[in-house]
Amino acid sequence: MKKYKDKTVLIFDFDGTIYSGSHKFDNVPSMVHKNRRLFLSHISDEEYNTITKEFPNWNIVTSGKDIVDEIYNIKEKYPTLNISTADFWNWQNENRYDIVIDWNEVVDIDYLHTLCDKFPTYVVSNSSPNHLLHYMEVLGVNPNKFRGIVSNRFEEFDRTKEHYYKDIMEIEDVPAESVWVIGDSDISDLAPARNLNMNTVFIDNANDIKPTLDNILKTREDI
Repeated sequence: MKKYKDKTVLIFDFDGTIYSGSHKFDNVPSMVHKNRRLFLSHISDEEYNTITKEFPNWNIVTSGKDIVDEIYNIKEKYPTLNISTADFWNWQNENRYDIVIDWNEVVDIDYLHTLCDKFPTYVVSNSSPNHLLHYMEVLGVNPNKFRGIVSNRFEEFDRTKEHYYKDIMEIEDVPAESVWVIGDSDISDLAPARNLNMNTVFIDNANDIKPTLDNILKTREDI
């Protein structure tokens, strides 16, 4: 294995990064709409009906981040009701979204495994552990190659990925400039990294990962 001037840590998002494609989430909205009531399962039907009238956006949002934001908005207005993100978290971990895989837009899996062999590599995702492990198996990604696989639990003190990035930086004992965060969402993936002065790599096509990272990481090699 080659030695490197400085320790380099890689943090990947998963959905939209390890695989991409314009139709990847086509089946998600219908599944969310069908199960939305279960995301607030510990309140009565009467309370739920009141909430849907007062928060019309609740019936519209479909992404995990937006759903969680709405749950916190509802909880803030109704602190005495039994409302938390736990129901949504449990539902996601017991059910899987039907993701549409475009096999023309999947990262070179051998290359990804090689990166994991060379560098401490993590996945930090807004998706549930169940989702991540299932689709890693579908894509042929070996989860044991990663130093860690982290699912954002959208904690009330910080709903972003920032505190997970900070934990990884401390675990690996590296400065922020030694960490590269690779993702397809500026808001969810990259902005939290910039807050910590980490390097960011925007990816909107999984095929771009290899040439982009090759260009970045070649500067890390010892000569």
